[in-house]
Amino acid sequence: MCRWLLGLLIPVVLFAGDPGHPESEPDMEMDADHSKARVFYPYPDMPLLHSPMQAARRIGVELSYFDYIRKSATRKESAATIYGEYQWESLSLFMSAPYRRLSESGVQPRIHFDNVRLGLLLSPTAGRFLGHYCLVAAFTTGREARGIGSEFLGNVEACTGFAIQAGLFRFRARIRYNSQTNLEFAETKKRKFQRTWYGELGFELHFERVIFSLELTRVARVAQKKDRFHTTLVAPGLVWRVLPEWSMGLAVPLTTSRERRYDRGLIFKSTYYF
Repeated sequence: MCRWLLGLLIPVVLFAGDPGHPESEPDMEMDADHSKARVFYPYPDMPLLHSPMQAARRIGVELSYFDYIRKSATRKESAATIYGEYQWESLSLFMSAPYRRLSESGVQPRIHFDNVRLGLLLSPTAGRFLGHYCLVAAFTTGREARGIGSEFLGNVEACTGFAIQAGLFRFRARIRYNSQTNLEFAETKKRKFQRTWYGELGFELHFERVIFSLELTRVARVAQKKDRFHTTLVAPGLVWRVLPEWSMGLAVPLTTSRERRYDRGLIFKSTYYF
């Protein structure tokens, strides 16, 4: 996976020497005396399928829907997630709390809170380059009996990545490593924690009020044979900057590989920057 990412990143690094965004200067002048002025992005950083890479002060809500349809079974999953982030320079503390509904063939629909996530994000900038590092913990606020989250196993996640802007174009890449965890018992041969790698790429075109995006994700779970999982997601999306402090976005994630958790989905986000 690392070789695959490096092969895609090298041409983008070379491309990053292009002249800056011709529309950036008016926005930066408008925000010159405002605390939200940014060196890297003159527009809100709002990925749709992936979590944001740039530290900011923001609150928002996400509505999502996914379905898996086969001749013998269906699985539909929807969620409402509230999230917030508070920034100090290039460091931020963020939290998300999802409330999820799961409906499967032959089973009564189930509703419960999923695992709440709390994390730290560091995103230093240098001109057109943005670094990204994060550490996240997911707490046991779910309900395994309902198939939503967990009340026994939490998760820890670490990630690193970067983003580059060149004119209208933005490119971002990130690798995430996620592992289940429980301080009360150790792993055995029969019971192993699930460990998952995520490789993420994002391509964006930024205009004055609109952002067009394409997000790619490769998921690889490292576990015992019966629990191993590999899949690839593609998510075209559109973000509308309604106001300088308020953005709305819509993405349509699709599964392109044969092994899948769902066939298609829909994600809506509304974010307010303060």
